[in-house]
Amino acid sequence: MADAVEHLIDISVYNSVNDWNAVRADGIVGASIKVSQQVNYLNPSCGAQVAGARAAGVAPGGYHFGDPRVDAAQQARFFVDNARQHGLFDDDALAPMYDAENWEGGGLVWPSPQVLNSHIAEHIRVVRQETGVARHLVYGSLSWWQSRWIDPDVWADEDVLLWVAVYNGQPGYLQGWSHPNDALHQHTSDGIVAGIPGRVDKNVTLRGRRIGDLVNGGNDMQLSDRMLNAWGGTPTMEEVFRYIDLRSTEAAQAAAAANAKLDALLGRDVGTFAEADLAQELLTQSLTGKLDTLPDDQFDALVKAVAADQERRARTRSA
Repeated sequence: MADAVEHLIDISVYNSVNDWNAVRADGIVGASIKVSQQVNYLNPSCGAQVAGARAAGVAPGGYHFGDPRVDAAQQARFFVDNARQHGLFDDDALAPMYDAENWEGGGLVWPSPQVLNSHIAEHIRVVRQETGVARHLVYGSLSWWQSRWIDPDVWADEDVLLWVAVYNGQPGYLQGWSHPNDALHQHTSDGIVAGIPGRVDKNVTLRGRRIGDLVNGGNDMQLSDRMLNAWGGTPTMEEVFRYIDLRSTEAAQAAAAANAKLDALLGRDVGTFAEADLAQELLTQSLTGKLDTLPDDQFDALVKAVAADQERRARTRSA
């Protein structure tokens, strides 16, 4: 059984949320919200749902319900234009999701695996081209993954993660099927979550993935996890959002202050961090006081983690 760590929901216009703070308090860290379908349908509740989730510290994301009857590129641009209005390509948002399923009542039936997979591939290509966001989620039922009706070998690279639906009452268990990119298990459509009247789709992460693995900001958010875990803490979504949001004119001053703090604590020059990420962690999250009592080995590990992360970003920028 895969390791289930974080809990998320996915919702559409048919789900009303009375209290997003109660949703967050019930352990939900993310919500994928339907944005669009074809090139003429928009979820009228999307804006309020995104704003409510974000205000409560639940990472919002957007998804498009794919349809073989309309050009894939047109659908992707329609999704992008409308999801962008709600900040769903910001670093703190869940990766965009492509919903691949039939809706026979609405006349939506995928005619073949070839058509479906070509639509998925084109959707991902256009969304990446239009937004610069590499990470993507693709949703489908377990039977389609098992039969390769949805075939990740056609369109998935390391930034495309798989969302598998099978209602088996065992969160995190995909009944023997697996893929290196599997990331989420939708284990029920009959879930109960505080703050939401009625039933709702519930999901868990797979392979020990955290919320930072599923958002557009991805690797930058993993830095937050590593740094806080160095002294046994776990970042709240509010802390993660602050980390992402603080790309301001004060960054250079904050970085200098953080470096001075490091120098004083270690009694040596640890060098200058060109990026302000370390300062963001130490200063904006009010964590500097914890460093005074942090054991030397943990502090050194913390500094190395920051340096390694910066090195990785430098390589990415120069690539």
